[in-house]
Amino acid sequence: MPSRQKQAFAEHLLDNMTWPEKILWSRLRHKGIGYSFQRQAIVFGYIVDFWCHAAKVVIELDGAVHDLPERAQDDKRRDELLTKSNIEILRFRNSDVYRGMSAVLLRIFKACYAREPIDLKHPFPLITPRRFEETLEMRGLTAFQEAKRLEEHEKRFVHGYRKKSRSVVLNGKIPWIKGGRL
Repeated sequence: MPSRQKQAFAEHLLDNMTWPEKILWSRLRHKGIGYSFQRQAIVFGYIVDFWCHAAKVVIELDGAVHDLPERAQDDKRRDELLTKSNIEILRFRNSDVYRGMSAVLLRIFKACYAREPIDLKHPFPLITPRRFEETLEMRGLTAFQEAKRLEEHEKRFVHGYRKKSRSVVLNGKIPWIKGGRL
């Protein structure tokens, strides 16, 4: 059983997912590719980004911090332990999610399908096998566009809030102080 500290950290990571994790999760959730996944799951004492229990596949999204030598050694040690436990680890760069979502999803699907085949008619009733890759490409493009739109919205909101705060302070009025004056 994982420690309370590790569980608390996993919950913290759930609340603070990176954009690439959010984008990928939007495609994996609700059996989006036919398999059930968990986010920030604890597997053999390690917190993994995504975990498919049925196929025993771990998905890790690596940002720039994984390029550091000490982090690379930790990742290698962790991958060796999980591989010895008959778990397949798929590592992707954050940029892979932005630039090639269809390739990422297809690789995940193929890895899961190789370990635990499913009936393709059930999860994808409206998609023929020939159009599967095209549909994944469109989903990836849509996710990227949605992420960019949300990011721009957040920037505009923060910029507007800062601008409003500056004008309030510059005019000598602070609404949360009684009397509203400095």
